[in-house]
Amino acid sequence: DQVREALENIISNAVKYSAETGEIKIGVKSDAELITVEVADEGMGIPEKEQAKVFSRFFRAENALSQEPNGSGFGLFVVKSYVESWGGKVWFQSPTQPSGRGTTFFVQIPLHPITPQIGRAH
Repeated sequence: DQVREALENIISNAVKYSAETGEIKIGVKSDAELITVEVADEGMGIPEKEQAKVFSRFFRAENALSQEPNGSGFGLFVVKSYVESWGGKVWFQSPTQPSGRGTTFFVQIPLHPITPQIGRAH
């Protein structure tokens, strides 16, 4: 359920922040250790000055607020929390020039997620 929720969040953001005629590409790669999902959109991009805060709780970039005023800014924080709890990682690429368009999010999940060892002696 958490994997589905994480991917739905990334994909729904791509749809929400892209023009109706924009293209969204989703790719999946795997090897013996990892599955990597890539979601690329042609949306507004993430301003360079705000990129460091993208995965912060309740954060929404200024350009996102102006295009889509509704939203909690909690989704990408949850995605990052889930993915990192499985031993994976999530990151993005977005053009840094002011007129940059499009963002690509990457979600990398180990095929054998870590299981926290609570209460075990080392």
